[in-house]
Amino acid sequence: MRILYIFQDEYPWDVRVEKITTSLGSAHVVHLLCRNRGSLPAEEQLGQMSVHRVGGSGLAAISGFPAFFSPWWISAGLSVIRRQGIDLLIVRDLPLCPLALVLKKLTGVPVIFDMAEDYPAMIEDTWRYRGPALADYLIRNPRLLRTMENLVLPRVDETWVVSAASRDRVMAKSGPGPRVRVIGNTPTIDILDMKPQPDQGSLALVYTGFIDATRGLDTVVRALSLARREGLPATLDVVGTGAALEDIEKLVAELDLDEFVTFHGWCTQAQLRSVIAACSIGVVPHRVTAHTSTTLPNKIFDYMALAKPVIVSNARALEDVVTEAGCGLVFQDGDPESLLSCLRQLQARETREGMGASGRRHVQEQLNWSRDEAVLLDAVRGFPASRSEARV
Repeated sequence: MRILYIFQDEYPWDVRVEKITTSLGSAHVVHLLCRNRGSLPAEEQLGQMSVHRVGGSGLAAISGFPAFFSPWWISAGLSVIRRQGIDLLIVRDLPLCPLALVLKKLTGVPVIFDMAEDYPAMIEDTWRYRGPALADYLIRNPRLLRTMENLVLPRVDETWVVSAASRDRVMAKSGPGPRVRVIGNTPTIDILDMKPQPDQGSLALVYTGFIDATRGLDTVVRALSLARREGLPATLDVVGTGAALEDIEKLVAELDLDEFVTFHGWCTQAQLRSVIAACSIGVVPHRVTAHTSTTLPNKIFDYMALAKPVIVSNARALEDVVTEAGCGLVFQDGDPESLLSCLRQLQARETREGMGASGRRHVQEQLNWSRDEAVLLDAVRGFPASRSEARV
């Protein structure tokens, strides 16, 4: 089968795009249509995948803006479909899903919607915590995006989501026709080749990922301050960057925690795993919103795979994983005292090691990309190949 994956941003790199396209490439011919923000080649072969880019630098950047009504994106999609004999479209996230449906209407090629997150809810969070820019009222308006989602869900042939909570939400909207499958953000099995380091006996917390107001990292810093006052040997390593980084750095300084917090900035995947391995507890402190309640970030599975107990906020999808795997504790979103209570419960090394071992075992047996890959490949097998004769 010949598959075209449509991605609204530039590639490389995105971890979910890489995992999905690599898995598909093991059994099918894969093409990727994506944005070009600069001077990358318009056409490029990356491993087994052919990449087709829209846009470029200078005035060409206008053509690369990922709007579903963009004539440049529509033209590029039609060109790839017809030149390459595409049998199946997979579109990542909501903004370009209507584009994929336009291409389906023009060519008859079925569409899978890879919903990596509840996009309207994510934009709602952006408006709540950062405030909308003037252009956002038109191009990133949560109400308009929710209307768009309600229109596309019944019209795609299948939807992939990342959690059971997201599946339940989508099934309520998509009606009895389209299929909905969970294909998670689980890690590739090679992460298990990295042997967990022995627990050093301290409460060494680690946070990885974007740093913005919705991530709740300020709660972790305030809980750390309370822990230090109480005499708990707690520290924090932060891996990542984002709009709220400067605010977090200021908070660390105000609470006189510079000695106990290390900012690593952006790291490679190998460096990231090394930092996690050297710590003793992973934290996912996301604010509880409609977005975070259905999204599962990669970091929770990285922590689990490296045998680290996890502390998560009470967002539903996060809480479900921790409860089912018995791999950590849940605190009340935005409450440093609640998080401090979790740290008290994790003082005993044997408690941390037991939860860490349980998390790693669940990744080994269930929560790994090999399992999700099998679901993905089975999903694709449900679509017919060689449809080119039926196309205009």
